[in-house]
Amino acid sequence: MTNRPIPSPHRPPHIYAGNTTYFVTGSIHKGARLLAPPTHKPHLQQELLTLAPDYGLELFAWVILDNHYHLLFHLAESENLHRFFKRFHGRSAFTFNKWDHQPGRQVWYNYWDRCIRDERDYWTHFNYIHYNPIKHGYARQLRDWPFSSIFIYLEREGRNWLDDCWRKYPIKEFEIENDDF
Repeated sequence: MTNRPIPSPHRPPHIYAGNTTYFVTGSIHKGARLLAPPTHKPHLQQELLTLAPDYGLELFAWVILDNHYHLLFHLAESENLHRFFKRFHGRSAFTFNKWDHQPGRQVWYNYWDRCIRDERDYWTHFNYIHYNPIKHGYARQLRDWPFSSIFIYLEREGRNWLDDCWRKYPIKEFEIENDDF
């Protein structure tokens, strides 16, 4: 057995796999709520939607909160994972530091990736992402949080479809009520 160094918690090893679906969490340095100003979350969401196609990310779900975000996406080419996050984090950090008059401040802590294993894993993460604003107390209902992909699915698939997703693939630690939408 080879002795391998234990990865640092802020430098986790990343999984570089092509033709793979990922669940990713990106975190602000030291958990600071740097995305709280009213301009920051909309900007980050627009950056995400603009950059993802350039790097071959097919976005399925996302949510942006004050100190972290979650993404669910498919990636065709493994080398684009690092490239996307370097660009996404770099551009957004530069902009936020400029807006906040904080040149050189570290914005992003890192990101953690996980490959989705099967259909249940996919849909459970899909639901987790959309429920995250309620989990963290940012919203009382899913429709109250505009920085999420939930609205795309409400419009495209409808409420009954989302209710069915939740019933089939619940997140065990959370109960969703009919009025959460």
